[in-house]
Amino acid sequence: MDFQDLIHKRFACRAYAPKRVEKTLLYEIIGNALMAPSAKNSQPWSFYVSTTEEENEKIRACLTDSGRNPFLASAPAFIAVFETEPDTIACEEYGNDRFVKYDIGEVTAYLTLAAKDRGLDSCVIGWINEERLRDVTGVQKPCGIVIALGYAAEGVTAPPKKREGIE
Repeated sequence: MDFQDLIHKRFACRAYAPKRVEKTLLYEIIGNALMAPSAKNSQPWSFYVSTTEEENEKIRACLTDSGRNPFLASAPAFIAVFETEPDTIACEEYGNDRFVKYDIGEVTAYLTLAAKDRGLDSCVIGWINEERLRDVTGVQKPCGIVIALGYAAEGVTAPPKKREGIE
């Protein structure tokens, strides 16, 4: 897909078709996302991939506290993006993790665009019960983003985007 089409067609999908997403496809997408830049090439991320219904139910439970995100019931796959404090950055004034959130944002953007390029739609979820997610995944690192992925349900397409001008 041409880049201009890609950035216009990628959207926060909230309705997924009941079609399984192969784990190998998600690993290919992550492989492309790894090309994202990071401060001093620190690559302060790791990923947890979930594609089985049993695993997905546990991940969903971490994302739907208090009735939030009910649309996730139809998502057939998830990728949790965990943060790692880099040891390649020595910044006494601000701390070694100063750029981690920016870097996580970059890799997430690359990941969602790579997914769209491969025919998958996605929704970035920021409402996470992190403690529960760490228990479920066994990954004892901070996690501020989980991405729901799948094929958009029939008839679901990117809505018109309203954006402010650059001036």
